[in-house]
Amino acid sequence: MPLTSGALQLERLESRMSWNAAPMQRIGTVEDIALGALYLASPAAGWVTGKVFEIDGGTESTNWPFD
Repeated sequence: MPLTSGALQLERLESRMSWNAAPMQRIGTVEDIALGALYLASPAAGWVTGKVFEIDGGTESTNWPFD
């Protein structure tokens, strides 16, 4: 698989995305997920137990333009 195939798929998804349906108006990044993990691993999350953190930009599965 070519190195650029992921970027091309991202471009395709972004071109088909209805930004009106996506609350954050952008595609999530690796950094978005990493920052959530960093928070959970930090002392700031010392009182957090048994919670589900949805790092999804507020989108719903019905917002995504998958075939």
